[in-house]
Amino acid sequence: MKVLGVPTARIRVLADIQRVTLIEKPSRYRGNRQFLAGPIDDIRLTKDASTAFAALTEQTGIPTYGLEQLAAKGLLEFRNDEALTAAYGRRFVSDASVAALEAALESSRGRRSVPEDARPLHECARLLGGGEKPWILVIDALIRGELAHWGTPRCFSLRRTMVRPGEMRQFLGKRFEAAGCQFPFTSTYSKREAAELLPIDTPNLDFVKKGRAKEIAKAKVLKVARAVVCNSELGEHWGIAPKKVRYDPRAQALVKRAFGWSRADAVLVGLIPSTL
Repeated sequence: MKVLGVPTARIRVLADIQRVTLIEKPSRYRGNRQFLAGPIDDIRLTKDASTAFAALTEQTGIPTYGLEQLAAKGLLEFRNDEALTAAYGRRFVSDASVAALEAALESSRGRRSVPEDARPLHECARLLGGGEKPWILVIDALIRGELAHWGTPRCFSLRRTMVRPGEMRQFLGKRFEAAGCQFPFTSTYSKREAAELLPIDTPNLDFVKKGRAKEIAKAKVLKVARAVVCNSELGEHWGIAPKKVRYDPRAQALVKRAFGWSRADAVLVGLIPSTL
């Protein structure tokens, strides 16, 4: 517990992994374990050279599913270690891979004045609604210079990074393909991720409390995202503020839904392209 800096509950989970334990000493109330010093020290060293998914999401604004895309394609080094996950109850990527990604983004960052029409990347990405956004393609385009970006030096963030809205259209209809990727993708979204996907306030979705967080099955959120187009997404397509969408004459041709407007109707009348 002292070496890893974790509570008893995590040690109990870790005790079920054979490669870190030496011997079981049965007691009347519960099994006791002796842990091998080498593997335990290695877990701590690995953790100290790693960044948790949650911390990286907070830092960059890239949702967990986006980080999974980056890790699955090798832009981030995933710590695929059962013992590490058992000890800390979190998933990690290596600090070295985070630094390399930041350096690559920094090298392609625009140094000149930010164009007047540039806006935060997280806002412009709302154009790509209807499902998970292809963050691996967006980040790769930023690195390659195929998507011009400006922002704070050596501090990449979807909220601070600026891009031209029109350049995001190159990603319309493109999705990340998980098929063939040997990566342990999660099957749920947090409340924040659900809001990023739709993007709306999500009080009416069927969330389940898990620890301190609330989660929901991916399939439930994606079903709504594919059926509904929200004000913010329409605003990106039409070049107007989300709050003006409902008063726009074009919206009168759409059927109102609980979370927005009918995506099928918007595509049918030609107000947005089909991207599903």
